[in-house]
Amino acid sequence: TAAPEIADDIISVGEFFAGSGGVTHAMENIPGMKVKWVLNHDKTALRTNIFHHKDIKHYWADIYAQDEHEMEPVDLLWASIECTQHSKAKGGKEKNTGSYMMGYELVRYFKHLMPMVAGIENVPEFKKWSPLDKKGNPDKTKLGQEFENWKSIICSLGYSYTESIRNAADDGIPTRRVRYFAFFIRNDVNIDAFWPEHTHNKAGTDGKKK
Repeated sequence: TAAPEIADDIISVGEFFAGSGGVTHAMENIPGMKVKWVLNHDKTALRTNIFHHKDIKHYWADIYAQDEHEMEPVDLLWASIECTQHSKAKGGKEKNTGSYMMGYELVRYFKHLMPMVAGIENVPEFKKWSPLDKKGNPDKTKLGQEFENWKSIICSLGYSYTESIRNAADDGIPTRRVRYFAFFIRNDVNIDAFWPEHTHNKAGTDGKKK
């Protein structure tokens, strides 16, 4: 199913892993954006989201169980894939295989929704996503191979890829949270991707604020 073209300068948005609505609220406050639907499995989080965003369609569903064909194609898809199984805070503990491999579940949604742009957010360790060994642990001899395979599969659907690892403090936000951000951009749309220059650094040098 082909995604709709932008009509009347309104960019339609769909959001996976919506939670209580932080990203939903941010998207709704960007001029020209309209969130059409969100999906989340947690009842309490979704009820909170509904309370603040009553005019948005809400899917109370597990991403593994939702039928993608029921969902309206959108221009922009946002997916903050579960990071717990990729985070270094998880340490050497055995991985939850379903959560660790969750990125692949997005592929079937891509095939149906075919958004013009899809944004992904996660911890930087997501790029080390690797095949699991027989004990359920990432194979340290194949670091990043699963990530590259996942990225290649989505690009094979007709997308280009760009990424940036960003420390929030370098963008002027009062926290040292480091995150991986990426965008898949459909090849048949005329969109130039760029990442904004950092405005801050730790020492306040090179013309940047401290």
